Amino acid sequence: MSPIGFNDISQRASGVLGRDFFHNGGVVQVSTSAPGINFNARSAANDGKLSMNVSGRCTDKASGVSVTQSISDKNQMNTKVELNKPGLRSDVTAMWDSFGSVKSGKITVNYTNALLNSKWAFDLMNPAKVVSLLTLGHGKFVSGSQIHYDMANNVLSKYALAMGYYPSKYHVTFMITDAQLLSMTLYQKVTSQLEVGAKSTIKLDKPSQNSIEIAAAIRQNDAQYKAKINDIGLACLSYKMPLRQGISLGLGVSLDTLNPSDSFKKFGWSLAISK
Repeated sequence: MSPIGFNDISQRASGVLGRDFFHNGGVVQVSTSAPGINFNARSAANDGKLSMNVSGRCTDKASGVSVTQSISDKNQMNTKVELNKPGLRSDVTAMWDSFGSVKSGKITVNYTNALLNSKWAFDLMNPAKVVSLLTLGHGKFVSGSQIHYDMANNVLSKYALAMGYYPSKYHVTFMITDAQLLSMTLYQKVTSQLEVGAKSTIKLDKPSQNSIEIAAAIRQNDAQYKAKINDIGLACLSYKMPLRQGISLGLGVSLDTLNPSDSFKKFGWSLAISK
């Protein structure tokens, strides 16, 4: 089994802190699947603005080739062709408009083995720009780096270093970026029904500018309850429940606990239908 990718080093804590909070407007998502074919339609309303996206994915397991095509209400189309083989995954992604004009394109190559997870991304509109993500794993430890390199100007434009420690029931991660941001996350599976996560971010050149947030998720009888709060008193609560097989409803609200006269900031919901 290969190490996790760089972007997933703090995945468990990020999931507790960021996933399934439904206070940002309303969302309806419908997904269907058949052997080798997946279809997804999503509509979201937020601050009086409506957005829609429809996508379809076809997969040939024998060859390892998948093709995904999506279109949004802004007439933006995204085409992705993937090749997935043991230890090697590559894809080509292009975004274009309804007039056939290509807006962006990218080639990604991901190579993995028992100790290494490496990913390289090349911008087709500007081939001189390369993004490299690398992780190395041994036992319960993972370390990794992210590098954005401009070959034309020989400039290292962006970088980050990270390390994670993963015992069975809790995860601890550290990350530092070129912007002098140090972030630390903690995840713990307290019981089979309770998970907690926390994140602290410190700006090293301005130590007074730091932030902390903590969250908890409880699962009981197929329902999920979540809560989180940060250092400025902004709290979020959510509840997700199955209405029937293949249909779930999520409700969420954000509160300003330091301003009781105007505590309710946002309310939202999400309806997911799968078949």
